[in-house]
Order: sequence, then structure tokens, then C-alpha cells
Amino acid sequence: MASPRPALLGLAIVVAAATAVTAPSAGAHEVVSGSSGPALGPGCHRSAQADAFLAVTAAGDLDAVNPRTNRTTRLASGVSPGGGVTVRPELDAAYVTAAGPDGEPAIWSIPLGGCRVTSSMVQPDAVLPSVSPDGGHLGYVTLDGRGQQTGVAIVALAASGRPIGHVRAYRATSVPPPLPITAVAVGRMDSSLAVGGGMIDRYLGKAHPTVSTLDPQSATTLGALVPVFDEEGISIPDEPSSGRQVLPKDWQSSPAYRANGEFLVGDHGTDIVMPYASGPDGGGIRSIATGIGPLRSLAAGPGGALAWVSRDEQLIVSTEAIDLPFGPAASTPPRTTAAPLQLVPGRFTSVAWTAGPAAETAPTPRVFQPVADLPSVVGLTVSAARTVLTRLDLPVLVVVGNTVVESAAPASTVLAQDPPAGDGVACQCAVTLTISATS
Repeated sequence: MASPRPALLGLAIVVAAATAVTAPSAGAHEVVSGSSGPALGPGCHRSAQADAFLAVTAAGDLDAVNPRTNRTTRLASGVSPGGGVTVRPELDAAYVTAAGPDGEPAIWSIPLGGCRVTSSMVQPDAVLPSVSPDGGHLGYVTLDGRGQQTGVAIVALAASGRPIGHVRAYRATSVPPPLPITAVAVGRMDSSLAVGGGMIDRYLGKAHPTVSTLDPQSATTLGALVPVFDEEGISIPDEPSSGRQVLPKDWQSSPAYRANGEFLVGDHGTDIVMPYASGPDGGGIRSIATGIGPLRSLAAGPGGALAWVSRDEQLIVSTEAIDLPFGPAASTPPRTTAAPLQLVPGRFTSVAWTAGPAAETAPTPRVFQPVADLPSVVGLTVSAARTVLTRLDLPVLVVVGNTVVESAAPASTVLAQDPPAGDGVACQCAVTLTISATS
């Protein structure tokens, strides 16, 4: 399936210094500049988009969006609406897709600092850029001369934000791939690569393109892709000898990585989840946002912030989407109400956060271990109960769920707990307490 050429929409084009445009040689990356590309807006970019995130509009503009006010500032035009957007941490540079000098899609870099900046082409015949959370690597979908997808590639980024050194290419098993690649996400320190589409999971078939991952250090082609864990475990059907028929329950879209390396993905067309592995043969998901509908693009911001673009081109922001330090064994988020959502006016196709620390300074998520049998804290004061539960290293120590007037017990005495003590079920959860009050 050929990728459509990005429309320039009749907008002004920046004329950069004339430089010969040549294709990179095999196994090496050559930075090139062209005589066309995104047209940058006036003014100083850093002041326009500080503490903001970036979004591509359906009209092909690159906007900075303030997550507190939802105000937008145009940074560039002439961007491919379906070509994706990504950014280096600390607001260094944005990478978008636009037409190259030959009219074919290419990856362009837009500096996000200073008042006199110009865009430059960094990779011809490429779409859907993704920068690793640490800012060290650029991933993208590769195209042939006819605009057909051929696979994905990763290249290191210099301190300047320019690609440097050897390009690692992972070719699809066929050209074009069995299913079109719709997204790429490079993990922290290029430790993993997530690809949306591009392969047929025999558990799900062609009807539900899913997200798969590979290890960039050991893989040589996209044939190494492994489907992401879903609610049934990894997406591989049971063997016929088992006599069981397992129907597809889940598929994924719009992969994204947080700065600390945690992985997020749109799940089953309705939720945002955090998949995790549990042992060599199992896994599961942790719900982050539910009932939001199918996604086109997903981005993780500072703290627990998320932004996503729905299939109907709505841009939604939640600055409090993730409020639990998830680890592979954590299971129960403490929130009992939905995170607040903000709708940004306009129509959008993709989103990328620009604020927040780089991965080198972001702490890795804690790994919490299940507690096989909870001790009883009934009869203790709330303070004493917290001390007992703290020693268990639960991600959520205590939630006071109910207060009961009980004259026979001192105030703030634990009258009941949920889950109960010694229930024999491994618990990596919030413990809800019912406490006493004297009036």
C-alpha cells in the first residue's frame, strides 16, 4: 500500500541555502538540506512553545499547544498531516514529514530555539518520525522511490539533533508490508522499537492491525516483531491439541514511551493501557484511561500527563492521567474518579510532548512485588496501619474509604480493611480502610 504524498496546501515554502541533495549510501547516514520544506512561523520559537506540546493539524500546520490554557501558536506550515510529529526532550527540535525536493515524503528537522531558525531535511524517502525519550535516536518508516513502505530504520542523533553515523534498517517481509505501518515509537536508549501495523498477527488476522515490538540490538528485519501483550497474554493462539478456541479480544494502536521507559498503547479501540510482562510466558495490561475511543496518535508528557488524537481528529489532553508509579507487578490504580480531560479546539492528526525531563534524568519505574498474604491492621490506629503497610512496599499504602461513628472505639481506629487479611490472594493493591469516629 503506497503512502500518500504530503500535500503542501499552497502554502509558502522556506528557501534554504542551496545544497546538493543526495541519497544516503547503504549503511551510512548523510544529512541533507533541500530547497523546500515546512514554512516556519514568525517570531522566536522557544518563547512561543515553552511548556507546550506540539500537534499537527488536519490542514498541515505545526502548532504549539499550551496544556493549561489550550491556546495554540502556529510554528510551521506545509507539513504532511498524516506524517506524524516527534520532538527531542528539552525542546531542542521537532521532526515532521513534508515533501522533499523531489516531491516525495521526507523527514525534516525544525529547531525550537532562537529567533532565526530554518528547517532542514534530515532523511529523504521517510515518514512517521519518532525520537527516543532520551533524545539519542531517531526512528522512522522507510519508503522506496514510489512511496511504498519498505520497513523502519533507526539512526543516532548528535547533540545538535542531526542524524549521525550508521543507519540501522529493518526491512519488512514484503514491499509494501502485509499491513501498512501506521506508527513507530523508539524506546528509551533505543532499547526497544514498537511498530504499529506492518505485520499480521495470526491470532488477530488482518482485521485488527496491532502493535508489535522488537529488540533493535538483535533484530535484522521486521520479521523479528513480537505482538504486544494483551489481556489474553501474548497474542498467539492456543495449540490445536489443547482443544480450546480462544477468540481475539484485544489489539493495539498508537504506541508511545514515557521518559522513564514505561510503554503506553491504545488498546481495543477504547482505552489507553500500560502493557507489562509477567514471567516468560505471560503478561497483562494496566488501564490508564478508559472509554476514550480509537486513537490516531498518543504522547506522554511530564509527570502523568497524556495527550492523544482520536480517529475523528479531536485533540484531548489529560495532565493527570497517570498517578501511580506502575511497575510490572502493580495492579490497582488508586484513582476512583476519571482524570480530567481537556478538548483543544481544532482538528488534528498527531501529537508530541515537548516539555519535561530527558530520560537520563527521569527515574525508572519502581518494581513492586505482590504480597502473598496481607496482615491484619484492624484495631490499629490509622497511623500504625500506615506503618505496617509501608513495610510491605505497596504502591498505594492506604485509602480511607469510609468513616463510621463507633463510640466503643477511639477515633481513627481501623474497623475493617479491604482486601481482608490473610485472604491467600497475591495482593499488589490499594488497601481500603474503614475507620472510627466519635461523632
